Amino acid sequence: MLQLYYLAAATGLLVRLQPPRRQLFLQISLLLIGLFSFTQWLQAAAFLGLVYFGQWDLRLRAVPARRFDVWCVGVALLTPHPAWLIGAAWLLGLGVLAKLSEGMGSADVFAISVVTLGLPMQAGLIWVLLACLSGLVHYRLHAGPIPLLFHLELAYVVVQIMRW
Repeated sequence: MLQLYYLAAATGLLVRLQPPRRQLFLQISLLLIGLFSFTQWLQAAAFLGLVYFGQWDLRLRAVPARRFDVWCVGVALLTPHPAWLIGAAWLLGLGVLAKLSEGMGSADVFAISVVTLGLPMQAGLIWVLLACLSGLVHYRLHAGPIPLLFHLELAYVVVQIMRW
C-alpha cells in the first residue's frame, strides 16, 4: 500500500517540478530506488520532501518557505519516536555554524534537524557526511554555491539502502 501511494506522489512531484532533461533521468532513478527501499511512511515523506525541495534548491538556490515549513512539521509529526535531543543538537550546532560561516541556508539546517529526528545517531552522521562529500564533488565540478538539499536527497537514498 505504501508503495502505491509513494509511486503516485513521486509521479506527481515529477510532473509538478518539470526537471530539465539532464536531471530527469537522475530524479526518476532516485524515485524508483526509493520505491523499493522505503518501508515506512516517515522515510517516504522525508525523501519525497527532499526530492521536491532539492530541485528547488538546485535550480533557484531557494525553497518556498510555507511549503517547506509544512513539510518540516509533517515529518516531525510522522516520526514515531522522535529523538528530540538529537534534533535539537543538530539544530543548535548547525544554526551556530550557519550563522558564523554564512554558508548554509536555514532550509538546510531545518531539513537536517527534522530528518535526523527519525534516524539513529550514526545514520544521521553518515547521512550528513555523505551529503557534504557529495557537495564537495559538486563544488569541484561547478564552482559556486552548493545546493545542499539536493545532496541531502542523494545521501538519504544511500543511507536508506545501507540500512535496508
